[in-house]
Amino acid sequence: MSPTHLIQEILARCLTEPPFLDRLIADGETALTEYRLDADTRAAFARTDLRRLRRFSGFIGKVQHNHLWDHFPATRLLLQRYHIEIDVFAEYRAIQLSAELRAEGSSEKIRRFATYLSRYAARKPEFAGLHTAVRFERACWELRQSMAAAADRPAPGHLVDAPASLSWRAFQRGIPMPVGPLRIESFDCDPSRLVAAILNGTLSGNSRPRSRLFVLQLNPRDSLLKIMEVEELTALLLSAIDGQRNVRSIISRIRRRALAATPPLAFRSFFEQVAIADLIRFYGSPTCE
Repeated sequence: MSPTHLIQEILARCLTEPPFLDRLIADGETALTEYRLDADTRAAFARTDLRRLRRFSGFIGKVQHNHLWDHFPATRLLLQRYHIEIDVFAEYRAIQLSAELRAEGSSEKIRRFATYLSRYAARKPEFAGLHTAVRFERACWELRQSMAAAADRPAPGHLVDAPASLSWRAFQRGIPMPVGPLRIESFDCDPSRLVAAILNGTLSGNSRPRSRLFVLQLNPRDSLLKIMEVEELTALLLSAIDGQRNVRSIISRIRRRALAATPPLAFRSFFEQVAIADLIRFYGSPTCE
């Protein structure tokens, strides 16, 4: 093979095999030992700014991920604001080109990138806003993904319009079910306000982060996101509501994990209040009084 063809082969490999490019940047002499290159060609590689080639590889990866930005607009703006967009995609290129990822569908590819980026940002305190934004936008995207499945899910019984009117015995047999897809996440600030500030260009770095729990829920009637900060006990109770367990089962489950001394009746107001807040619907069996 001629030197020109060898050089073309090596450059092509750099774009399709990122670990090889990294080895070439770190130690060109060792990386090129498998190629029969003359002294002049090796010297030319030594003079070449291979980091520019790595950035070009990152640019290719960025273009190939344009489908992300409909779901992660604030994430993209922060990547641009921090001037790390190309570097992120250059680093992610090895994952992107793996045989495992190539075999996956588009949804799983989005999850993979979101997981990678949240871990990338978590390692760097200066990118705390990016860590929050990508996790929040991923949660919103996944809620939208699960909306259809939630809509097709059959009701577990007959709808009870006024759960407060039920006797305690009938109330315990009732099955609470989230109104729409719901999840609980921990963030160090209100993520909806952070994302709004990113999108309207008013983001500042003056916040004092502290870990807080938030409920995120999509309303199936209008597809609007509801978000609220909750205490740990509320989050624990909501996480046990799955549209299959009845109230008695949920209370027993929670009392085994915490608040064992709390009488079951003390939990009733929680279920009534979250029903009033339109977070859950309450279903009863035909035998409920």
